[in-house]
Amino acid sequence: MVNNTTSRRPILVIGNSHTTAIAAALQATPDERFDLVNLASYFDPVNRRNKVLPPTIVELFQPRQIFATFGGSEHSVLGLLEAPVKFDFMTPADSGLEPGRERINFALLRATLAQAMQNGLNHLRHLRKLYDCPITHLCTPAPFRDLDPDHVLPRVFQENLHLGVSPASVRRKLHWTHSEIARETCREIGVDFMEVPPESLDADGYLLARYRSKDPTHGNHRYGALMIKHMLELADA
Repeated sequence: MVNNTTSRRPILVIGNSHTTAIAAALQATPDERFDLVNLASYFDPVNRRNKVLPPTIVELFQPRQIFATFGGSEHSVLGLLEAPVKFDFMTPADSGLEPGRERINFALLRATLAQAMQNGLNHLRHLRKLYDCPITHLCTPAPFRDLDPDHVLPRVFQENLHLGVSPASVRRKLHWTHSEIARETCREIGVDFMEVPPESLDADGYLLARYRSKDPTHGNHRYGALMIKHMLELADA
C-alpha cells in the first residue's frame, strides 16, 4: 500500500528496473536523503506490473532534486541477442563493422530505437511538467563486453536464446545510439543528463565485471553506489 504522507527528503530517484541497483546500494548503506520509487512495484506491490506515472506523485514526494531512470533497456531488447539476419551499422562516432553481417542504415536503426524508447521518454516529459525542481536523467549502464555462463537473461529473451549473443561492438553502438536519443530529449525538455560513471568502464567503454548484475542489462549494488556518489555530488545534498 502506498503511504499517503508527503515526503520532503531532498532527493527522489524514480524509474523502472534500473532503480534496482540504487535500491540495493541504499539497502546496504541506508541514506535518509533519498526516496526511491520503482514504478513497477511502488504503485502495484502485488502484481508488480504498473509502469504508469500518476500525477498524484507530487502529493507523495516534494524533493529538491529528482533523478529519473525510466526505461533504459530498449537497446538491449533490440540487439542483445542476434537477429535472424545478423546486422551491423555505423554511427557518427564509430564506423567499424563486423565482417559477414548485413549493414543497415543508421537513420533507420535510430528511428526504430527512438520509437521503442517513447514510453520511457514520455514518463520523463510528464515528470518535467509535474515538478519545477531540477531533474536529471540517468544514463543506462554500458553493455558488458562478454557474457559469463552464469548470467541469467531476462524472460523477454528466453525464446530466442538459440540465436546467440550479438557482438560486443554492435551492442556498444546500440547503447551509444540509445544514449544520444536520451540526451537529445533531455535537452529539448530542460532535463539534465548524467553519463555512465567513467570509473565503471574499461578502456573500450564496456561495463567492468565488478559492476555487473546477474543479468546482462543492469548494474549491481556496486554500480548503484557509484550512481549515488555522483548524484550526491550533483545535488550537493
